[in-house]
Amino acid sequence: MRADVTDETAFRRLVDDVIKTAGRLDVLVNLVGGFAMGRVVDTDVSLWQRMLTMNVTSAFLLSKAVLPHMLERGTGRILHVAAWTAVEPFPGAAAYLVAKSSLLALIRVSALELKGSGVTVNGVLPTTIDTLANHASMPHTDPSMWTKPESIADTLLFLASDEARQINGAMIPIGTGGGAISAGKP
Repeated sequence: MRADVTDETAFRRLVDDVIKTAGRLDVLVNLVGGFAMGRVVDTDVSLWQRMLTMNVTSAFLLSKAVLPHMLERGTGRILHVAAWTAVEPFPGAAAYLVAKSSLLALIRVSALELKGSGVTVNGVLPTTIDTLANHASMPHTDPSMWTKPESIADTLLFLASDEARQINGAMIPIGTGGGAISAGKP
């Protein structure tokens, strides 16, 4: 099944189709996102808007679409892939970093709002991910320190499990260089 995750109506239809087909929806794993370089002074508004749409508006729409069903059932997991650089930014990717930082705020606010509902919201914050695209765009960088996709998948799998039912509002760094982040007391 496919849908434009920036189109609220299209994604709501997809959620309805998933529920009709599977009978329920237990977990949302949000892997939607994009990256672009650009300092504040050099970033045009179209790039700014594209980064916000891809990295945070999509997360908002995805969450909003699955929440009614999860809340009705009294259980569910919403998991977002953010980025460690939202915590430890670097110069030169302003729109991307602001968007990923906004995603952290969405995770925290959602976790607080859903406290006690049986629905949890958590995020993972990988460092640079070991992908073919990153190898191509950073050929002179040592990829041995990059986050393996399998590490992200393992963490998401745990957060989706019943064993993680009391974890809400966590933002878990994955990869080297990240430290633990506390999201408060949701």
